[in-house]
Amino acid sequence: MSRKNIRSKAASVDWKAVGRRIRELRGFDVTQADLAHRIGVSQGYLSTVEHGQGEIGAEVLLAISHEFNELRLCRPPRRIVKHTFRTEVPHFS
Repeated sequence: MSRKNIRSKAASVDWKAVGRRIRELRGFDVTQADLAHRIGVSQGYLSTVEHGQGEIGAEVLLAISHEFNELRLCRPPRRIVKHTFRTEVPHFS
């Protein structure tokens, strides 16, 4: 399988949702300029990220998560429920 096929089968990321979550975490008490300075990016880049207009590198995501002590920047994937089937064990008397 080629690398291109592997990438296309990978789970896609909703960058708009990630950007909205970052904006929610930032709240009204922290400006984009303040947060950008603390995580080491420009205010313009942070604005682009919050609007979901591009992918975010792992280093920036980690810096944001450390800043807010938040490991989940977006909703977790839907939970897969595993069904277990019980077999009845006959009772011998």
